[in-house]
Amino acid sequence: MSDESEMDPRNSDDDIPKADLQVVARVAAILRLFTPGQPTLRPTQAAESLRMRRSTIHRYLSSLELHGLLKKAGDGGYELGPLVDQLASLGSRRWRIQDAAGPVMDELAAATHQTAVLSMWGGSEPVITQVREDASQIVHVSVRVGATLPVESAQGLVFLAFRKDERARKRLIANLTEDQAQRTQQKLASVVAQRIAIHQRVVQGVRTVAVPILGSDGDIRATLALVGTTNSIPEDIDSGIAQALRAAGETLTGLIADVDPASPTHH
Repeated sequence: MSDESEMDPRNSDDDIPKADLQVVARVAAILRLFTPGQPTLRPTQAAESLRMRRSTIHRYLSSLELHGLLKKAGDGGYELGPLVDQLASLGSRRWRIQDAAGPVMDELAAATHQTAVLSMWGGSEPVITQVREDASQIVHVSVRVGATLPVESAQGLVFLAFRKDERARKRLIANLTEDQAQRTQQKLASVVAQRIAIHQRVVQGVRTVAVPILGSDGDIRATLALVGTTNSIPEDIDSGIAQALRAAGETLTGLIADVDPASPTHH
């Protein structure tokens, strides 16, 4: 396929300019070049595979990076970007985890009188995907679904601590300020050992405690957290609230072993 050729879409629409369809087709072709065996892509590889001019490939790759579909890799190539991870979060596995989490979060919020929060990884930071509030309380902390959290939040620390991808963890920490990176590194070993993180720097007067939800392969799938005021949630990993959260996290981890595609039962 030459640089000037047009990739004819299977389903055409007279209302859509052909140039736009060609751009979409070329973007799809570039993204299809990424495979488990080829997680990074060099511009020369793309140009040769798609028989396009290198100058054209460079424009496409730069634009895809700008919009979050790709990101620069350490070897001068490109790898899939944060927007791809966000879209992947809509996959069936995550929806199944969402379904399993609901009843567990309801019980946790009612038992602790705090706000229960489920977060999943959104490419570069945790994203809040589900919230349960204790309806019996006149005043409670409200958390917005869809909000993103900083990497140094309780949920972010848990994700960093339990991610198996060491390169991704180092890259995320490298994006922090020097002070933030130092504090984060100091906390990670403790989070791994205690399997819980407590943080109160994100919002003034609010404290969050979070635990990991692990898949059958041991990699982190989500975090389960309780959010409340600093007066209502003790800064103690052995408090009653922390113990209730740990128990709920273990329950949810056990439940997703039955719906996690990585489980041997699904091979």
